[in-house]
Amino acid sequence: MRLWLRAAASVAVCLTVAQYVSAQTYTVTATDVYVRAAPGGFMIGTLYNGDHCRKQQSNSGYNWGYAGGTCLRCGWVDAGSLTPGGTVNRVCGGSGSTATGQAARDFLLANWARRVNDYIPGVFYVGGDSGSRTHIVSGLSAHLYGNYDGVSFHHQITTTPLNSSANLDWRWISDSDEAVVVKLENGPWAFMRRDKLPTNLPYKDGNSRPD
Repeated sequence: MRLWLRAAASVAVCLTVAQYVSAQTYTVTATDVYVRAAPGGFMIGTLYNGDHCRKQQSNSGYNWGYAGGTCLRCGWVDAGSLTPGGTVNRVCGGSGSTATGQAARDFLLANWARRVNDYIPGVFYVGGDSGSRTHIVSGLSAHLYGNYDGVSFHHQITTTPLNSSANLDWRWISDSDEAVVVKLENGPWAFMRRDKLPTNLPYKDGNSRPD
């Protein structure tokens, strides 16, 4: 079962007593901070000022645990954007991924994504840790959202809809095929509705492909 579906489930997997006792809760002090699949890795959500998250593991300046707000999933958060405090009732089972390179793509594809712009399982791995330029379909408009839970979009970022003049770099497509993670030029990484972008998207090998 996908991780964002697990996060929405009413019953969480419990940790051992020792792990639970060592867990701490934190409040976001920054304006916003990404929730990542691994330390410094793929953006899978966003926490905003005043949101809470749980620390169950730490690595390379990041805390891993359950992220609250409208994110509602397990992931890594930059510890420099947090201060002790807040309340988080849910706990994540297991431990956080620290995968990089091809293994990081495999982890993303196994849990949240169906396509990544620099990797297609069994075909190629290009890498580069950046998006591929695309634009909204002419005549359409779209908004950016800080979070997507596998069904619904949350925390609209844009106040004015974007159109085909916006420079976007896409990174990964959700396994539901309804959302795509994009970066607006000089803006944040965020979720956008997949049907606002062309059917064929450019990949890092220079070819464009449908989902």
